[in-house]
Amino acid sequence: MFRVWYPWRIEPFQEWSYYIDFATNLIYLSAGVDVPQDLEVVHRYRFLLSSYLEKRTVLVSLLSFVERFGANTNVVERQIAQVDQDYKKAQDLYREQKWQEGLQVLKNVHASLSSLDNRALKLKQRALFWIYLTEWLIVTAVLSLSGFAVWTLMVRRRLYGEVRSTRLRQAV
Repeated sequence: MFRVWYPWRIEPFQEWSYYIDFATNLIYLSAGVDVPQDLEVVHRYRFLLSSYLEKRTVLVSLLSFVERFGANTNVVERQIAQVDQDYKKAQDLYREQKWQEGLQVLKNVHASLSSLDNRALKLKQRALFWIYLTEWLIVTAVLSLSGFAVWTLMVRRRLYGEVRSTRLRQAV
């Protein structure tokens, strides 16, 4: 699609990966708060904060899907609650501008979330195993029955021998 740039259009600027940092630092300056000196650490911190919400949303959706098939997701949900507490701690450290300490907490949160994601995928595989098995059995049964029917009708044609003549023909 052809995109025309207009001077008043802000979308290309919003696609810049440091846009949030730029806008936040402008707010810091206007509020009289010190701008962070290590911008890469703060950028990484903000990225991890926002990506946590995306990953958590996908994980909760996966758990909701798996729960419909009867899987017990209580253990994973309790662990998500614990990870959420650590995430809130990371948010508090962000507000206090303790970047290094908070970044370490966020890395641990993401590692925990990844392990929970793997656990949820195993739950999904276990819950859907019986569905996969049932589908496989049905396909195999239909294949066997149709193969037997084709073999009976096409190969074993002795059941369907040629008829000599009918009574109507003999009467003429």
